[in-house]
Amino acid sequence: MKPLGLVVDRDSGLVGIVRKTCVSFLRPCDPLEHFYMRDGNAAVSSADFMQYALANEDPLVCKDLLYLMESMKLFGSLCAKASDLYLNFESQLSAKVSPQAIADEIVMMVLPSLVQHEGQSDQTCLAEAIQGISSLPDAIDALLSVLDLAKGQPGGLDIDLSVVEMTRSHPSNQLLTSVSGVRLLSMCFAQQAETRLAICKDLLLLQTGVLQTGRSYGLSADTLDYLRSESIERTYEMLRAASALKWMSMTAPSGVNSNVLESNLRQLAVLQTSGLVQRTQMNTFGDSLSLAELFIDGIGGTLAHSLLIQNGFISEAEASSWKLVDPMVTIISQILWPISVSFLFNEFLVVKCQYQELLYYMRSTSWCKWNETSRLFLSAYCYLNLGEPYKAFDLFMEAGDHADEAESFLCKLLAMNEESEGATSVEAHTVLYYLKVIRLFEHFELPDLIITMATVAISVAEDDDPNLAMLWSLVFKYHLELAHYSEAYDAVSCNPDPARRRDCLRQFVVVLLDRRQLSQLVSFTYSRLEDDVVAVMESRARSVELGTHDYYEILYAYHVARGNRRKAGGTMYEYGARLGQEARGLKALQQQARCYLAALNVLRLVSPQYAWVVKSLPTAAAKDVEMLDGDMEGSGGPPVKPLEKKVEVLDLKDIEKEYLLLHAKLKLLQKEADAITHISGKPMSAAETITLLCNVGLFDLAIQISKAFGLPLTPIFETLTSWCMRLSQSSSYSIAQDDALTAAAWDWLDSNETGSQQSAKELTSAEQAWRLLQRYLATYREAADSRYHRCVATRLLALGLTLPTWLVGAYKVVNAPELLRLYIDFDLLLPAAYLAMEYIDAVLGSGKEHFGLKVALHATTPAVWLPYTELDKLLVLLKAVQMEPTYAKLYQDIHAKLNGYFETLQRVSIDMIRTKLQVANTNI
Repeated sequence: MKPLGLVVDRDSGLVGIVRKTCVSFLRPCDPLEHFYMRDGNAAVSSADFMQYALANEDPLVCKDLLYLMESMKLFGSLCAKASDLYLNFESQLSAKVSPQAIADEIVMMVLPSLVQHEGQSDQTCLAEAIQGISSLPDAIDALLSVLDLAKGQPGGLDIDLSVVEMTRSHPSNQLLTSVSGVRLLSMCFAQQAETRLAICKDLLLLQTGVLQTGRSYGLSADTLDYLRSESIERTYEMLRAASALKWMSMTAPSGVNSNVLESNLRQLAVLQTSGLVQRTQMNTFGDSLSLAELFIDGIGGTLAHSLLIQNGFISEAEASSWKLVDPMVTIISQILWPISVSFLFNEFLVVKCQYQELLYYMRSTSWCKWNETSRLFLSAYCYLNLGEPYKAFDLFMEAGDHADEAESFLCKLLAMNEESEGATSVEAHTVLYYLKVIRLFEHFELPDLIITMATVAISVAEDDDPNLAMLWSLVFKYHLELAHYSEAYDAVSCNPDPARRRDCLRQFVVVLLDRRQLSQLVSFTYSRLEDDVVAVMESRARSVELGTHDYYEILYAYHVARGNRRKAGGTMYEYGARLGQEARGLKALQQQARCYLAALNVLRLVSPQYAWVVKSLPTAAAKDVEMLDGDMEGSGGPPVKPLEKKVEVLDLKDIEKEYLLLHAKLKLLQKEADAITHISGKPMSAAETITLLCNVGLFDLAIQISKAFGLPLTPIFETLTSWCMRLSQSSSYSIAQDDALTAAAWDWLDSNETGSQQSAKELTSAEQAWRLLQRYLATYREAADSRYHRCVATRLLALGLTLPTWLVGAYKVVNAPELLRLYIDFDLLLPAAYLAMEYIDAVLGSGKEHFGLKVALHATTPAVWLPYTELDKLLVLLKAVQMEPTYAKLYQDIHAKLNGYFETLQRVSIDMIRTKLQVANTNI
């Protein structure tokens, strides 16, 4: 596609070629790529090699490298012309064909087919290039050193992931982390990997050709022996390593569904390998074209950034420099280099569930002598996840023979460190390894393999190994699961830990009871089991699924018969609480209500200071603390500290509150049977329950719950007011002609106590609802508290409705100034003006009983007051609209009332002062 333009960014050094459908970026060329891919006619001096520091600073070696690369390219081009196998070299290599066999076959086809080229034979050109190398071994060594990303020190590539945390706050951490940036790094990595593979391939072919025709090039016998014994072996390694990098860049990751990912994370959690890279994996599979890109998008790119920052390659000024692409790709290549002690890529593939790809990668790099035991372990892990547990078992056992190897992955797996290495034996490490594998087998539910591996671990463990008791417990558990009762009982007898032996014995008895294996149960001999009866029953009641057994009822009857009523109440409360948490449906709620009622009844028979229960729902693994204490004291052992756990003590009032919520649920289900899943499916708070009760019109019960929990009644009054408004708007004031809404209202009105007040006529549903609201306001009004009146009045006024006469009268008695304030807030000037004048008259003594005033303005009574702020606001508003006669008259009337009030106030004040003076003079 013909380019349309060129774009250059001076700041970052980015160069791009603009095309019609895309933009191609020109990246800096790796020095090795530069010298290998250069045009054969371009003149390159040895000084150029020294400038890029590809080899040592010896000019002669650099010159030899030039001749060597020229020879490799010439011989490679000859091989490509003579044999198609040259182009299929990589596919043959991936098919496990020996590199030497492939090279021999290609060379055998090339040597006879050398032809004349431009008047000079290819053989002669090749001979001149090779003979121009002063020391072929030194040149090959230099080239192999350049190709080796580990620089001959595989241990130097072991990377500590803590460097990521150390550089997390650096501003350049987001460099090249976008989708395009990651794709760019991946493509650069793929190109460099391909170039390295081509160099290694041509180097191997050249050495093979030289070995077969070495005498014709004038090479000494020592040089040929060196090539045959050392150089070509190192080339094999570089070729395989470069092939692995190429494979990473070309292989697409397998799709993994969320269930497999979750299962894998659970397995890694079982292994407790906190050092694995799952903490940094945030990328998705669908965005990546290759495993290398997936790695760069995850921990690989993050780690490359961190290493560049740590080594000083990136500063804040260079954070956007395009020149950083090449060093980043180089570091990523070093991280992924197979000839290394680093195991990061293998761990990454495990975290990403790339099991088939990891198996292929480890098979293709089986020639590596590093992390052999870790490779065996991960191979077994992959087979286990691919549904081949017995093949995985064999590999796990093979790796177990070398579990004490000081490999980084094994150290993380077994949590080894310097202190533990000096204090823990090889046998102890092996036992820890087997326990990790057993946990994996438990995740996949493989009891037969667990028994076999635990038996092997027992045979390896020392007599004082602290994990020996756990191993015997595992053998017992899975023999019991497979119904091997004799073997399970033998495992119980062999367990060296008394506490574990007792736990296993309890489980043994329970399982035999559940399976109705009574003959097996009585065929074994036991000791001191009588004291465990109650503990076993409690454990079973708390562990089995509700509805399958009646252990709670048995415990309740047992405690009642023994006279321990508090424990009986606690048992039934626990049963009810578990029903509320675990069971669903109407029957479960009804059973829960019966449990709470039974608990309340039996606790009312207990002395008040003991009428309480402990709210605690232990798990199936919980032990009876009292029983354990007794057993340990009887055996002469040290006293056992009770297990500490958070508990909540509930008295009768607390249980009654829970019963009220449960009773409300049952009432709601009577009203709305379709809501069984929503209502019974989750615990509801008191506020949620009140809301639902109000929605179905169960206001009496809602008020009862609010009072019990100390909640305000505001939501109830708001909802009831809304009901009243809707009914008033839809009602025809004729019982016979009530529509569907008002007819349905009679249902919830009948569920509430509307009072015993008789009416001269039959009331409509709307009138009955207003009467219910009136009764609530009168009943639940507290002294000097008008919040519920304000709630109802605000809701009515907000909808533009007139306040009922009874509400206005009640509000005036409770808090007339607040009612005046509401009128003013809603711009109701007429009722506000009338209310203001009535209130002034009441303060002066006319109709004070209608405003809840005990006294009027008088010299001998306590002081009374007027809401001056509200009156001032009202006068200002009336003055603003006094162009209307009605408001003008009201303005004048209020002014006159206030003037009269102030005159009276002045007179009363003078009388009060005179009276005080007279009293004072009399006392003198």
